[in-house]
Amino acid sequence: MKYLFIAILTCFAVVSKSQIYKSEKFNKFIDCFRSSFKEIPKELFYEICDEEENDRLVGVDAVKILNDESNITVLVDLVYPEGGYTSMVMIYTFSNSGELLERTALGNNMLDLSGGDQCEFEMKSKNLLEVVQKNIVYEGVDYEIERVADSTYKYYFIDENGFDVILSRITQKRKYILPSLKVFNSKELYQYEESELDIMRNEIFADHGYIFKSKKWSDYFSKIAWYQPRFDDVSDKLTEIEKINIKRILEVSKRK
Repeated sequence: MKYLFIAILTCFAVVSKSQIYKSEKFNKFIDCFRSSFKEIPKELFYEICDEEENDRLVGVDAVKILNDESNITVLVDLVYPEGGYTSMVMIYTFSNSGELLERTALGNNMLDLSGGDQCEFEMKSKNLLEVVQKNIVYEGVDYEIERVADSTYKYYFIDENGFDVILSRITQKRKYILPSLKVFNSKELYQYEESELDIMRNEIFADHGYIFKSKKWSDYFSKIAWYQPRFDDVSDKLTEIEKINIKRILEVSKRK
């Protein structure tokens, strides 16, 4: 019995020591995001992010902590040596103890003198991450003119649990579908007439099956083939993208 007790204590001590070691390593990893020197040692990255060693990887940059309320979600940029600037932007979520919970690639950068792919990201609200993958073309004698040939938008909902990609299920026959697909800024919205902004905003509610109380919009959407009124309240059905756009459309409309 005595030897069994000693064995249990020894096992517990080994586990505790291992947990302390892992915790210290994870703290060093997180400290990289809070320091002015943003580079993460590759050995630390491989260990914490559970990634296989890659001889092509030349650097790992700690970009940003997106959420640290319960679990911790971070952005990391993996830099590769191909011509020009090449990198892959990754998102990781860890438990507070350092356990890797989920990860995914957000986009990539592959730029040279003539242009290429560029990944841009921005927190549009506390919980909404916008990722824009652009195809850039540099023109002019000294390649000083930048032109965006194409852009694709993707959005992620960020909270204490981690991240989820936002999939917008919208009616393609809507007059204005973009307010459910991308976050507009005020400058973009000012290009529309007030009447257009009204339709744009109310289409969002209509697409979720909102039963309009006003005669104006009830009559307007009753003539639209895709409109199916089902709910008195659709607040819980709006995506973060739509919530932001509704607020901005109202703000711009008031200034018209």
